[in-house]
This record gives sequence, C-alpha cells and structure tokens, in this order.
Amino acid sequence: MKNIITIIFLALAVVFGSNDLNAQGQGKGQEKKAEMKGKAKDLKEKVKGKSEEAKEKIKKGLDKADEEIEEVAEEVEEEIEEEVEKIKGPKNGKGGKGNAYGKNKGGLSGKEFGKLRSEEAKAKASAKRQELKDEIDKSEKSLKDSEDKVKAAKLKVEAQKKSGEISDDVAAKKDEAIAAAEAKLAEMKAKIAEKKKLLEDN
Repeated sequence: MKNIITIIFLALAVVFGSNDLNAQGQGKGQEKKAEMKGKAKDLKEKVKGKSEEAKEKIKKGLDKADEEIEEVAEEVEEEIEEEVEKIKGPKNGKGGKGNAYGKNKGGLSGKEFGKLRSEEAKAKASAKRQELKDEIDKSEKSLKDSEDKVKAAKLKVEAQKKSGEISDDVAAKKDEAIAAAEAKLAEMKAKIAEKKKLLEDN
C-alpha cells in the first residue's frame, strides 16, 4: 500500500512537473516571438525613416535645380535687355546730336583726334564683344550643367518608380517639376541663341 501511494505520488509529480516545464518552454517561445516582432517593427521604422530622408533629399535637389535654373534665366534675360538697350541707344530724347568729344582735343589736330577716337571706339567695341562672348560661354556652361542635373533627376525618378520606392502621386509631382525645369531650360537656350545672334550681327 505504501508502494502504491508512492508510485501514484511520483506519477502525479511527473505529470504536473512536465506541464510546468512545457509552460516554461511556451513562455520562452512567446518572449522570443515578441522580441522578433519588436525588432521587425524597429527595422520597419528605420526603413520608413530612410525612405522619408531620401524623399526629402530628392525634393531639395529638385528645388535647388529649379532655383539655379531660374537664377540663370533671370541673369540671361537681364543681360539681353541691357544689350538691346545699348543697341537702341539712349531714351532721353537728345536725338543723337553728339557728345562734344572734339571740343577739347588736347593739342591734337582734328585728323589725329579722330583717328585716336576711332581706335578707342574699336578697342571698346572689341572688349564689349569679348565680354558678351564670355557671358555666352558662361551661360552655355551653366545651361549644360543644369541640363545634366535635370537628366539625372529624371533618371532617378524613373528608377525609383520601377523599384517602388515612391508612389505614383509622388512620381507625378516630380515629373511635373522636371517638366517645368525643362521648359525653363528651353527658354534659357532661346535667350542664349538670341545673344549669339546679337554677337554675330555686331
């Protein structure tokens, strides 16, 4: 009888003991599962953060390219207006009566003074012509740089669309900004062409 009670007692201990061990094993599994979920959530947040940073950088890059294009376009426009005003002449209504350059010849004869003035005018015109040519070269270089930036932005947006980094709405907005930049570049090209024509005509 003592042996039977001892055996029953041991059997109960084994049954209840294995349930405790099983419960402990399940608890550790759930802890690991919760830990893995936490890590997955952290990774997801990091990826989302990186994605937001990348979007912000692209937006800043496009904005900067737009600003540069606008600045260059404004500079070119101002330069063209100045050159047109120089060609048209003064607007003060004097009617081209002269500047009285010959009143004080500094001891030179009329012929000598005229020759000197002619040489000075030719040198001044040559210097202005060279200055205009340099401005055109600078504008063309700036235009080329801007075109390269716009091309790079366009390729980047296409790559992001294909990889799914950006949504269709964001891609459409970026495409619109790129199209606007391309239109400004076309305007800038036309203004540079006008300057070149002005240079060739003079």
